[in-house]
Amino acid sequence: MSRVLIIAGTRPEAIKLAPLVLALRRTDVRPVLCLTGQHPRIAQEALDVFAIEADCRMECVPGGGDLCRMAAGVVASTGRLIDETRPDALIVQGDTLSAFAGGLAAALRRVPLAHVEAGLRSGSNDDPFPEEISRRQLSHIATWNFAPTPAAADNLRAEGIDAGRIHVVGNTVVDALRFARASIEPRDTDGPLLLVTAHRRENWGDPLVRICEAVRELAQRHRDWRFVFSVHPNPNVGDVVRRLLADQSNVTLLDAPRYDEWLRYLFACTLILTDSGGMQEEGCAIGRPVLVLRERTERPEAVASGAAVICGTQQDRIVAQCERVLTDAGVYARMARPRDVYGDGYASERIAAILARDLANARRNEASAPRPAYAATT
Repeated sequence: MSRVLIIAGTRPEAIKLAPLVLALRRTDVRPVLCLTGQHPRIAQEALDVFAIEADCRMECVPGGGDLCRMAAGVVASTGRLIDETRPDALIVQGDTLSAFAGGLAAALRRVPLAHVEAGLRSGSNDDPFPEEISRRQLSHIATWNFAPTPAAADNLRAEGIDAGRIHVVGNTVVDALRFARASIEPRDTDGPLLLVTAHRRENWGDPLVRICEAVRELAQRHRDWRFVFSVHPNPNVGDVVRRLLADQSNVTLLDAPRYDEWLRYLFACTLILTDSGGMQEEGCAIGRPVLVLRERTERPEAVASGAAVICGTQQDRIVAQCERVLTDAGVYARMARPRDVYGDGYASERIAAILARDLANARRNEASAPRPAYAATT
């Protein structure tokens, strides 16, 4: 039986990798899931929705916001874990520092790498930072680039990635929604419910202040609208959000809510305001209009389909776009229908099947073409 090591650090990674863990368990590939500790509590809470317990956790302590210290810790810990488990492949998802560091460790130990959600590009290394850098580097390390959309695959080919290393499979976040929707009931709500998230590093400071001021203005103008703001644990976010919005009676601030709790709001909401990539995909998949609180997005499919609008971070534009979507029935109806641009909910099964096939072939060929030795030392 083949063994794959799966590295995850944040809650979004846990959510998007959980369906793949379940799919791999239905093959002859044994998944070993390791949490890096980037989001120590909420990552496992997300896995709880899928009845998955992490197989191991890294002993390294994230660098308290220092990206270099954190990356170094994850690389070293992943290297030790590879030496202990000797996997046939390593899997990472997306573009976090945990994903990049895990992928780098795989390359240094000569372990084949699978990159889930490969090929997303914003075109700027500074937006989002450091995610754009991470995902670009992972594409060139990976043996398998699992692209969620044809456009993502086009990005990879444009960078010279061999077509044989690219597989268009859909996005596993749709798989997660399909799994969760069977057991999670939406919350009851009176009137419009707006979900808000804003946490990206490039929005810290003045952009986040403008976003919060826009929510405050909308909350005061429309007392029958209810706002639910998921507050990121980083104080660069939480301190600003609480200072500007805690006194608004129709604004609920949730401190890093459990994934199942957040899904109840997601399935019940009317509109999403977010700088999160995952929520752009989720809103598109379930038919909730999305206003993107960024100047550009690496998920252009949602915008092209009409499900999302790039709103930026200027207060007046956010207010105007919210009111346009929620007061014009025609605009809302055009945006609020499910799209399948991110897949049909079976991306994990496709990934698992490809990995099971290729790893089985590799094992059969091992005698004649052995894998390069581990490079633990120079």
